[in-house]
Amino acid sequence: MEHKKGEIVTLPPYDIKARVVEVQTADCRGCYYHDNNICCWDHDDTHGDCNAKYRKDHKYIIFKPLTDEEI
Repeated sequence: MEHKKGEIVTLPPYDIKARVVEVQTADCRGCYYHDNNICCWDHDDTHGDCNAKYRKDHKYIIFKPLTDEEI
């Protein structure tokens, strides 16, 4: 599964709303999964691909949680 940059997604397992944000390198800081110790770096259809190696656009992305104002 590949989410598009800018897309708002609902993340398992806690139904957290997040925006798909492009990052320049494989730096996971700011990603919901990394910051909550449930990183999905490997190819994972449950969470969606974030590694450029597995994405069609060859871009790294993170899942940045929305703020209360953005929800």
